[in-house]
Amino acid sequence: MLYLTILVTGASGFLGSYLYSTLIAENYDVLGTSYSGNLQKLNMIDPQNSYDIKILDLRNYEEILKVLRCNEIQTIFHIAAIHPRVPVNDPQPLFETNVLGTLNLLHAAIKCDVDRIIYSSSMSVYGNPEYLPVDEEHPKNPTSFYGLSKYYGENLLKYYSNQHKINSIVLRFSGIHGYGRGWGAVDSFIKKGISNEPPIIMSDIQWDLISVYDAVNALIKTLELLSDSKFEIINIGRGVKIHINELVSIILELCKSDVLPIYEIQTKGLKFEMNIEKAKNLLSYNPEPIQISLMKIIQKYRAHSQG
Repeated sequence: MLYLTILVTGASGFLGSYLYSTLIAENYDVLGTSYSGNLQKLNMIDPQNSYDIKILDLRNYEEILKVLRCNEIQTIFHIAAIHPRVPVNDPQPLFETNVLGTLNLLHAAIKCDVDRIIYSSSMSVYGNPEYLPVDEEHPKNPTSFYGLSKYYGENLLKYYSNQHKINSIVLRFSGIHGYGRGWGAVDSFIKKGISNEPPIIMSDIQWDLISVYDAVNALIKTLELLSDSKFEIINIGRGVKIHINELVSIILELCKSDVLPIYEIQTKGLKFEMNIEKAKNLLSYNPEPIQISLMKIIQKYRAHSQG
């Protein structure tokens, strides 16, 4: 029997699928789990590969315990979460997965002597920034159930790290973009640019965007850090905010589109920028220029449409 050492929860989701496929490509012993088992995103990333995902409901403690024990897991990348695209009226399903699921995973990890856990959190825990750039000590005032659920998850990791022998790292990601995300401003603008249709701008936002490849790179770099760290929280962004107008301009230029955007401003835009000095110091983190990451997405979409 092959004993697996790394578990990736949410391995069929957007960030999880990129992380899982990268770990496999780099010859790590890794097991991917998913609530849905839908391999669409993994197949989009690498249609030539065959992925084996284990179905796992994080709300079921006994199922988690069985997976960890049977596979001798040493490290967990906890990526799985419900991330609503719009505000939710009933937060119960979200909290059952994002909070109770994290609690179940941590408790099972302690029972099975897991060494380390890396938790994917979000800029949403900060809420509306009181100052820029936002560092890890910035007050946490979530303005959404999603942000609140991620903040509760962070505190669960902190508690278990303090009370038990498990190393933990929380990565707070800014807005992640990449091929296959399927929603969001970057995805929408690129699709419009490729089809030479005018993108619609509905907010005056300025925010911090990073490539999914940078996010995965940061996650994998934590494997080298955990042996010396009991509990850390690290911002992962690009460290520079970009105005939505500039973002659209770059995308249309890269797509070689001559259309002009349509402005239908409905909301006052957030201004958000992360301080990433800690990531640079601890992880040697160096995000790629946004033009490069956007071009990768454009090339992927064009190749997909032609294939």
